Amino acid sequence: MIQMKERFLNIKKIGLEKDYFQDLYHQVLKMTWLKFFVLYLITFFVFNLIFGLLYWFDPRGVSQTDGQFFKDFSFSVQTFSTIGYGVYAPSDVYTHSLVILESLFGVLFTALLTGLAFAKFSRPTARILFTDKVVITKYKGQKTLMFRMANLRGNQIAEASVKSVLLLTE
Repeated sequence: MIQMKERFLNIKKIGLEKDYFQDLYHQVLKMTWLKFFVLYLITFFVFNLIFGLLYWFDPRGVSQTDGQFFKDFSFSVQTFSTIGYGVYAPSDVYTHSLVILESLFGVLFTALLTGLAFAKFSRPTARILFTDKVVITKYKGQKTLMFRMANLRGNQIAEASVKSVLLLTE
């Protein structure tokens, strides 16, 4: 089984365009959990770095940050995640506007992440095992290639369908 998988990884796809943003939702659902969390962390830090820089551009915009980037970044994380410890506070119209915008995106980001995580958890996935041996025999008067498959999970499979591709060297 493992040897067959490794062989098929080397198939060259010709004329197939890769457009990852065409169905971003499906791409994220298909990601491994490790890639999903890495994507989350990267998005979280980039988002907060951008807003941290925007707060940093106004040295007196956030109280008690004294123009220090790390404190502005911390304020961004607190605003984004709606923690708000109360140490830092916006002090002018520019910073208040950024807080409103960041809070809006933070709540939306949290809702989207929660929905994606739930969808990944609840997505049914098959655990199918295929036989290593195939049989060519007559079925309904036609030569037929047959192979066996089994469900590795204890659940039932409803409306199963299988597509197979046969590659022959001539």
